[in-house]
Amino acid sequence: TPFAFPSDTTLYIVTVVDSNGCSNSDSIMIDVNPIPMVDAGLNDSVCFKDSIPLSASGGNNYLWQPGSGLSDSTASNPMASPAVSTMYFATITDSNSCFDIDSVLITVNPLPNADAGMDTNACNGDSVQLNATGGITYFWDPPTGLSNVNIPNPVVVISGTMEYFVTVTDSNSCSAPDSITVEIFNSPAIDAGINDTICESD
Repeated sequence: TPFAFPSDTTLYIVTVVDSNGCSNSDSIMIDVNPIPMVDAGLNDSVCFKDSIPLSASGGNNYLWQPGSGLSDSTASNPMASPAVSTMYFATITDSNSCFDIDSVLITVNPLPNADAGMDTNACNGDSVQLNATGGITYFWDPPTGLSNVNIPNPVVVISGTMEYFVTVTDSNSCSAPDSITVEIFNSPAIDAGINDTICESD
C-alpha cells in the first residue's frame, strides 16, 4: 500500500507473488487533475462602515476566511463590510475536488473629520460666513440663503433661524456629515419720539 505522488497521469502495474512462487499482475490508472486557476479578485478599498463586493472565480465551491463581516462566506461574490483593513483568503474547489487558495486585501479608509464650525448668530441685515473643514469637496443643504453650496465657506443671508448640513468628502471619496445652526436676531424696535421745537437757550 505505497503512497503515489505522480506529477501527471500514470499507469501503475503491480505484480503479486504468493508463497508458492506463483505470480500475477494488475494495473491501476491514476489520473492527475490540474490545480484550478483561482482568482480572489483585485485588491480594493472601502470607506469605514461601507460595504464592497468581493469577486472570486476559478471553481465550483468557495470558502472565504475570515468569514466575519461577509454576507455569505461560501459565495463567490459576497458583500464584505470589514471594520478594519482585512486580507481575505478564498479556498476555491473545482469539480474534481482539487483546490487552491488566493487572497485579496480590502483596505478600510477612515471617514473624514467633518466640521461645519460652531453654531453662530448675527443681527438682521448682516451676513454670516460659514467655514467647514475636513475634506476636499463640500456640499451644503438646504441652499436657502447660501451664496454657494459647493464651497467650504459660503455666505449666509437669512432671517430667523436655519440649520445647515454639510457633507465633507476627502481624497479617498469617503464622506461624513456635520451641521451648524445660524440664528439671525431681529433688529430692536426703537422709537426716538416725535419731532419737537424749543426756544433758544431752552
